[in-house]
Amino acid sequence: TACYGPGFGANYWNNSFSLRFAAHQPEYGLFTKEASFKNDTWGAALRGIWAPVNTDDMTVTVGFSISTQKTSQPVAFLAGPEVSARKDITTLNTGDLSVSHYEVYAGELSAKFNALLVEGEYLLNKVTEAKDKDLTFGGGYGQVSYFITGSPYAFNLRDAAYSIPATQKDAWQVAFRTSFLDLNDKLVSGGEETDYSLALNWYPERNIRWSLNYIYGDVTNYYKTEQTVHALSTRLQLTW
Repeated sequence: TACYGPGFGANYWNNSFSLRFAAHQPEYGLFTKEASFKNDTWGAALRGIWAPVNTDDMTVTVGFSISTQKTSQPVAFLAGPEVSARKDITTLNTGDLSVSHYEVYAGELSAKFNALLVEGEYLLNKVTEAKDKDLTFGGGYGQVSYFITGSPYAFNLRDAAYSIPATQKDAWQVAFRTSFLDLNDKLVSGGEETDYSLALNWYPERNIRWSLNYIYGDVTNYYKTEQTVHALSTRLQLTW
């Protein structure tokens, strides 16, 4: 039976800077098959965001994040196309690795110009195997979104996230996103993938979103076989 471990976090922010820290135990049994609760391992994450410009019409942010996770059993890094479905599709898979710990380093940029938002992030995963062999995997994304109804984005430094204003209704948004992931290094052939996505989103109310997405994926999978992925998805989402 799944059991979530304890954790704690802290958040500091002011008019131009946000810093968040968290430490946690993963779901019980995720990184160990031992029966003893004491064998589950801890992880930690730190994220900082600086917004040198943050007005109603324009926002520019620069950020970083670092996370670390210790493990006590083999770990496989895997991924699939950027689409959520009842049955996940796995196109990239490193297979089980004898990992003692790994760290993920990331840098991010964003710029908002009223109804236009541009974002990008690059991540580097440094994996240390039990035999002191280091592996490096990398990936990132870039995306552009625009409210065709002219709805301005709002940036909240407390959460370090963008949203539409609380009073906004009946907003239409279009977006384009591209992302890539490379799980190949040394003798590990986990595959590599580049995805391209188009999205149409409708917000009848601020907390209700209907989305339509098309995803095209260019994949060289872990069998070193080239394949193409096409996906069409729709979702109705309610938040509160």
